[in-house]
Amino acid sequence: MPNVNYLAVIVAAVAGVILGLIWYSRFAFGRSVVAINGSEDSSSASTSKHRWTSWLAKLPIALIVNLAAAMLLAVAFDPPPSPLAGVGFGALIGAVWVGGSLGIHYASGRTSMSMWLTDATFHVIRFALMGLIISIWR
Repeated sequence: MPNVNYLAVIVAAVAGVILGLIWYSRFAFGRSVVAINGSEDSSSASTSKHRWTSWLAKLPIALIVNLAAAMLLAVAFDPPPSPLAGVGFGALIGAVWVGGSLGIHYASGRTSMSMWLTDATFHVIRFALMGLIISIWR
């Protein structure tokens, strides 16, 4: 049985959700994602309310997915590596497994390279952050 620090897994998962909320907010890359996808960014009250309702509905899913990812990362980190190795291994997972999978998916769906770079970079940073948290919290 792997030696997993479940508190570190929870903190890493919550950090992943928070990073996603910041990354895709209007203050970071949210506006460019809207522009890349060709959607209009309406500021009407009904659209704003729908946007918040949509985000709130996605939060439990994001938390569950981040918990699963952090748990698998923690299991892979038995014994826990150094923080630098945790960041590197996490970034490698984000780049190769997630970024590569997104690249295949986006290429077949004709999604723009800008959207792929935005999403893949998010996952590289997300897994590097999770790797750091889990490796520090031995």
